[in-house]
Amino acid sequence: PEKGSFKSTYIGDTPVVVTRGQDDEIYAWVNRCAHRGAEICRERHGKSEDGAYTCVYHQWAYDAKGDLHGVPFQRGLAGKGGMPKDFDKKKHGLRKVRVVNYHGAIFGTFSDDTPDIEEYMGDDVSYHMRRL
Repeated sequence: PEKGSFKSTYIGDTPVVVTRGQDDEIYAWVNRCAHRGAEICRERHGKSEDGAYTCVYHQWAYDAKGDLHGVPFQRGLAGKGGMPKDFDKKKHGLRKVRVVNYHGAIFGTFSDDTPDIEEYMGDDVSYHMRRL
């Protein structure tokens, strides 16, 4: 419920993390690093005090939205290694889950084509969700 809090869970067999950003919004992303696919969040729940989620494998750091913010040695070391000059962190974020907080229940989907939550649930189910 607090800014920076998170919970790791699954959508089917895909590991995901649900977070509350510093902007108080709910976000969700696949719990696999965009670099090598390692698990990022290893705890089941908790709070990220600095708002960062860092992969233990190569230390790529993401924010609560799943956007990439840090790559160690991005420019290399002593003129050797590093990422290509055209490396764009905006293109290497985590796979996002489309989420909606509907009267306290969080729903998520990987599809951009899924209709609005009330249309998806229909009148009867959405009526009962609002009631509860």
